[in-house]
Amino acid sequence: MIILVTSIPNPNKEALTSVDIDPQGEFLAVSGPVDFVLILRFKFIRRIFREQRRKDREIQAKKKTKRRSVKRNPKNTNPMQFQIENNTNQQSNKENENVPKNNEQNQSNQENQKSNKKTKNQIKKKTKNQIKKKIKNQIKKKIKNQIKKKIKKKIKNQIKKKIKNQIKKMFK
Repeated sequence: MIILVTSIPNPNKEALTSVDIDPQGEFLAVSGPVDFVLILRFKFIRRIFREQRRKDREIQAKKKTKRRSVKRNPKNTNPMQFQIENNTNQQSNKENENVPKNNEQNQSNQENQKSNKKTKNQIKKKTKNQIKKKIKNQIKKKIKNQIKKKIKKKIKNQIKKKIKNQIKKMFK
């Protein structure tokens, strides 16, 4: 049993004020004005605190989601405004396409695009080849090291056997 001090200044508010209970379940302190004393079981008090913690967690989660939504959607942005801007951009692009362009300009633009694609592809190939070479070299090094270790072990074992045999022969 635990003595729990509570205050009920207003019947609409919750009866319990903040209560500190240590891990062994002993009553430590109460904040708020004291009106009367209740004797309650520890389980009931734990249940009340569990519910309070759950409520606090829910409130914090709501606050976090609000913050996230504010970060994702910057202020003063209206989705309709974006649509209007996109529509005007599309119209201006169509108007630009309808204007006849010089053939020479088109050809030079196409050539530039092709050369850009070629350079991009070359860079990709170079990076891929470099990565492949690095991986191959790493594998080769590992294999070489393993082979060296095995050979060293074999040689050591052979030398040990020869020494043992010679010692045996000497003592026979």
